[in-house]
Amino acid sequence: MDQQNRVESDSSEVDPVNEPVTVEAVPLKLAAKLARIMARVGGIPKDRKNEQQNYMYRSEDIVMETLRPLLAKSGIAVLVRQTEFENLGTTISGKQGLVRVKVDVDFIDGETGEVLTASAYGVGSDSNDKAIYKAVTGATKYVFFKCFMISEGGDPEEDGEEERKPAAAKK
Repeated sequence: MDQQNRVESDSSEVDPVNEPVTVEAVPLKLAAKLARIMARVGGIPKDRKNEQQNYMYRSEDIVMETLRPLLAKSGIAVLVRQTEFENLGTTISGKQGLVRVKVDVDFIDGETGEVLTASAYGVGSDSNDKAIYKAVTGATKYVFFKCFMISEGGDPEEDGEEERKPAAAKK
């Protein structure tokens, strides 16, 4: 094993952010490997724009391109399974089908066999046949954002600009 890829267990000088995500001297547990990846990921920029609703978002491509090499170098396989499906009818306009799915994302450690499963729901709508794909993609990205603590840029509890301003002091 290459000496520079080895972590010395008694060293307090180890920098987890810059430590290579490669084979370790002593096998790490799955949670420790995922924590190392979390430390390496940082932010993922919003790379696409929804022109119709005028907002930026992170494509599935950029999320997967960021995480795949880190997961692979750590020996972690990922299995995405759609475990629930519900047809919600159509959108308010009646022009698009609306579905909800639940996905389970299994993180499988190829070295130890440990499995960690994270789940999320996703909703998708489309006028053709892509509603399920949109729902699965949204739910899968949500799992990755939450498992690796990737900021989504904004707080869903925040109503708007006025909430960020401090209240005026009473006289």
